[in-house]
Amino acid sequence: MSYYPGWTAQIEDEYRTQLRIFSAGPNMMLIFPKRSGDYAVRFYFGKTLDVQLGELISIVSLITLLALTLYTAATQRSKEERLSNG
Repeated sequence: MSYYPGWTAQIEDEYRTQLRIFSAGPNMMLIFPKRSGDYAVRFYFGKTLDVQLGELISIVSLITLLALTLYTAATQRSKEERLSNG
């Protein structure tokens, strides 16, 4: 897999041993389990700060857009009612 700071690795055992991930060359990951035998290594990708910030900005933007749409519709309706009433 390509290396990116959000990756974590662990050995799937009863201790869920965390492994350190090294950036090995251009866009590659390397781990050293430091033990022999049969075991599975799992890689997980967590949300990094830039992803969390992007999600927050997207949510705030959607809420703002919804609020502006509702405000515009309400003021437009109010304006139309005032014009029709005289």
